[in-house]
Amino acid sequence: MVEGRGDRRLTTGRGHSACLAQARVDARRVLGVVGEPLQDGDQLVAVSAAPVGPVADGESFINRRILLPGIGALLRDLYADLAAMEDAMAGSAAQWTVMWPPKLVNKPLTGRYRTVVGGNVARGYSISRADVAHAMLDAAGDPATIRRPIGIAY
Repeated sequence: MVEGRGDRRLTTGRGHSACLAQARVDARRVLGVVGEPLQDGDQLVAVSAAPVGPVADGESFINRRILLPGIGALLRDLYADLAAMEDAMAGSAAQWTVMWPPKLVNKPLTGRYRTVVGGNVARGYSISRADVAHAMLDAAGDPATIRRPIGIAY
């Protein structure tokens, strides 16, 4: 299952992304498919955001100390919702992968981007939605990405 939806509104408390992830995890548990071997359609791949993950090694001083904390403070409710989504997935036995893109842009697919399994991409400022979707499809079914976040950027 590839999930790329989110709430554009800033909310407080448990937002759309967290509730949707919990519903997906609960449905899998009720259906008895959690923990089963990976089959087509059994892996949840969701889009979160780079600021939810840790600051990448090699990030510039300005990004690490000014830009990223400023964006995090400005959009804290949105990032709290995405962090709750990730917590719901991590707290389950579901097979999941989370993508951590920086700024999403409306550009065509290039197929050329950087990824970091388990962390963010240093000095990655943007990525097209098409390239994130491409990476999500690549991650679906890849055992190396199960229960791992993937940083993605140009």
